[in-house]
Amino acid sequence: MSDILKSARDRLNENLMEIKQAYVNFVSQNPEMVDQIEKTVKTSSYLFEALSKNYDNSIFISELITSACNLFAYANTKILLKTRNLISQTDENKFVAKLKQALTVVEFSQAFLELSAGRLGGSGARWAVIVVITIIKTILRCLLLYMFDSGLQSPALVTMINKTNIATQATNSDENENIYIGRRTGHQMATLSSSYSK
Repeated sequence: MSDILKSARDRLNENLMEIKQAYVNFVSQNPEMVDQIEKTVKTSSYLFEALSKNYDNSIFISELITSACNLFAYANTKILLKTRNLISQTDENKFVAKLKQALTVVEFSQAFLELSAGRLGGSGARWAVIVVITIIKTILRCLLLYMFDSGLQSPALVTMINKTNIATQATNSDENENIYIGRRTGHQMATLSSSYSK
């Protein structure tokens, strides 16, 4: 029986890895399409909220869709930066990267968690969740600032990078050498060497 379970687990792991790799390939090969899908889903959440007759339910569902969409946008941008070699994995400590990811997930999920707590347990539960989330964010930010000198700016700003620009940069190796993408903010800027080459 244990051999059967082990074999089933291995098969499941293989299938999950294949699905993950297929998704990574899709995102890296179709950045414009992924960007359009994200924008369409986010817009649909606003339309749903505006057109829904039940205000409480519409806000709840809209926040759920927005949180999920922001998390997917963050994951997709990280995939693109990694597959296009526009971000170096050795530039920062893996623990720091995990802290930044945790902070981003908390920030993107905060509004939805607050609404969920309010619906399930009332105002007291909602404020309890707000306090807990604020404490978690404060601890993560203090760790990043004081222990790793990583600054206070939100790592979630990496989602602001235009995916089409990422694709354009990656296809032109000469341009890649002349463009710097900030690790903390995701802002793109020309390097000094690019001005000399012109």
